[in-house]
Amino acid sequence: MVTDLGNNRVLIWNSVPTQNQAPPDLVLGQPDYQRPVNNVQALCEPNGQDADGNNTYPAFASRRSEFPVSP
Repeated sequence: MVTDLGNNRVLIWNSVPTQNQAPPDLVLGQPDYQRPVNNVQALCEPNGQDADGNNTYPAFASRRSEFPVSP
């Protein structure tokens, strides 16, 4: 398990990787390993629209796992 503070996610491998850049088996705090981090649109459903017709999202959505750290 690795906490990725800069990308606001926790990466989990089921076993110790045997090669560099091995993708994690599970990503917590982000939709996946490859999309841009803090992608609110991928993390939750919109809760309405603004005056210009753009989707709006709950304020907490962009902070779902802000700066995770290991205990």
